[in-house]
Amino acid sequence: MSYDNINYSNKLNSSSVLMPGANESYGRQAIEQGINNILNNTIYTDQQIYIRYLDNIQKTSKFDKVVTLNNQTWAFNYITINETLGNMSSLKNIVNIWENSTLTYNEIVSQVQNYINGTKV
Repeated sequence: MSYDNINYSNKLNSSSVLMPGANESYGRQAIEQGINNILNNTIYTDQQIYIRYLDNIQKTSKFDKVVTLNNQTWAFNYITINETLGNMSSLKNIVNIWENSTLTYNEIVSQVQNYINGTKV
């Protein structure tokens, strides 16, 4: 099923508008679909991740979806209105961070699949 180019109702004037990108719900579904297309592991929702980098800087952020395989973790966050980027960097291939916005459902699925495949060891 494709969720590209979904018409959302504009509540201000009740006219139909074409919004770029998926909303939060479709973004999360697309992330899960992309993960499930590559990995058969438990997917965690709304997970907080803490990272301490080699320069002793600590960062924390909440992610829409998180999945692990052996010693690797992937954290995915699709940013919509009223959300901000976590601005966390991936930690080698141990913790892999993907954040994006204004993508369609199919673009999210594709990017998540490619990201996992490109970072999986």
